Amino acid sequence: MTPFMNKNSSCMTRLVALCSIVAVAMQVLAEGAFPAKQIIGALDWEERGGVASIVDGPWQKCGVVIEPDQPFETEDNRLINTFPIKMPCEEGAPWFYGVFCTKGGYSNMVMMDKQEKHLLSRDGKGAFTLDGLPENLMPGFPLVFKLDQNHYRMYFWAYDHGESLKIRFMVAESSDLHHWKMANDCKPLLCHYADSTWGDGLPSSRVCNDATTIYRHQDGSWEFLSAAVTMIKDPQSPYANKELCPGIMRIVMRWTSQDGLNLSEPEIVLTPDAQDSPATQCYYLSVLDLEPYTVGIFGNFNTQNQRLLMEPVWSRDHRHWSRTTRRGIFENDYVTAVSISDIGLDADGMVSLYYSASNTDHNGKIVEGDVAENKLYKAQVPCRKFFGRRLSDGVSLVSPAIRYTGKNPKIYISEDAEIVCEWQDLFSTTSSPVPVKIQNGTAEVRLSEAIGLTSSGFLHVTGNGIIFDAEY
Repeated sequence: MTPFMNKNSSCMTRLVALCSIVAVAMQVLAEGAFPAKQIIGALDWEERGGVASIVDGPWQKCGVVIEPDQPFETEDNRLINTFPIKMPCEEGAPWFYGVFCTKGGYSNMVMMDKQEKHLLSRDGKGAFTLDGLPENLMPGFPLVFKLDQNHYRMYFWAYDHGESLKIRFMVAESSDLHHWKMANDCKPLLCHYADSTWGDGLPSSRVCNDATTIYRHQDGSWEFLSAAVTMIKDPQSPYANKELCPGIMRIVMRWTSQDGLNLSEPEIVLTPDAQDSPATQCYYLSVLDLEPYTVGIFGNFNTQNQRLLMEPVWSRDHRHWSRTTRRGIFENDYVTAVSISDIGLDADGMVSLYYSASNTDHNGKIVEGDVAENKLYKAQVPCRKFFGRRLSDGVSLVSPAIRYTGKNPKIYISEDAEIVCEWQDLFSTTSSPVPVKIQNGTAEVRLSEAIGLTSSGFLHVTGNGIIFDAEY
């Protein structure tokens, strides 16, 4: 064999090797980065033969994330305020939260950077500064987002408790997360209904309460959700309560925006309904897109005992929300004022919930213990176990139509669940048993051992315990 032929053979070998690498890479991308999974939500199973009640997932408490340990967080009747709060906007970024006086007249913001806390400075000095906010306004409730490389935006409520009450929702921007300047020409986006001049002329469509959450979606659009109020004009209405603001009912409103500054007209997305007691009001809504629907935590506020519960809800369009369990996630914690701070999806498939809990009533007037305190806590639940359906004798659950192409479905189940599965072809009137392998809180439905390579049909599940989402 000549050297020329050896050279060509070497090139051909390299080409074959390169093609193999490309093929493997494409397979990894197809199966890893873009997994071809279809999700059947727990709420999408059809119940037959009885009721398979909807239940919350197995939430686990993970302890305290932020607690007051600095004088500026505790002196002069101060409490830290971690509602709302956003998880750090990028890896290694600081946490931002508020601090306020329970007796009124003081509000400020805190940045916690690598466990070191910095109180906001207004004189340009220090690690955490804000420039351009009128001196009479005190900031609180910070929500921080990354817009682009070295470009960040902070939304916050600002308060002036002087003779002319002002409560406005404002915007600042920064290039380093530490030093901020007022944006949007220092004009408010929203204002509180108690603001004496409604934000110096904002329309009524921008009037709400200071319990506001914001989301930026993957397409760059924005969504604003806030408690708002509506007047109860009928004095005989059972909702005309004697709370701090009698004659006012809290609801949740939603705005959308393309740039996060110019807001749409609002729409109402949550109100108390006929199944609620007259003491129920809607205090906030925090949401998370979690295929196949959007889940959320709704602030269920009881005006009689001044307590907040975290109630799970869900929606398919961000506009119409369903309340299924009508219970708080931690129902036994009703002795404290609890409110959601943020909810997000971790890389390991866990939903992380950050929530604020205090030993006082909502307005800090009644303290259970010697000293009022508030802390930020964390809890988690597997993302595929946010909602579940409880099976019992005589009840079956039927999946939506499935196109089986060789990958066995996996059903997430409770640890104590015992289930039996059957397969029914799409246009058949009978079903046949399918082997199931139960392991570590999942049930692999081995269709590969029971039906042909491709088939369309339904899964029937019976047994006991809780089934959650399924994927195939």
